[in-house]
Amino acid sequence: MLGEELKRRREALGLSLTEISDATRIGTRFLKAIEADEYAVLPEGIYARSFVKAYARHVRMNEDEAVSMYQQQTGAEAAVGDPEVP
Repeated sequence: MLGEELKRRREALGLSLTEISDATRIGTRFLKAIEADEYAVLPEGIYARSFVKAYARHVRMNEDEAVSMYQQQTGAEAAVGDPEVP
């Protein structure tokens, strides 16, 4: 699961959720939800994908892989016009 992988990487880097929150400007409430794979807590659409990408980037995980995992877990599809969609 994506949340477990992000948490594992964060802990391996010795980072706290507060440190990631400060660096990404994503509230710890949302970061905790991502780690718990509770995506209904996140804002919808591009915002959720942006949060996942920013978190992944900060813990040195491939952003595209993270978004792909998010989409598989949630059934979300990339929306046309999303900046991260090539």
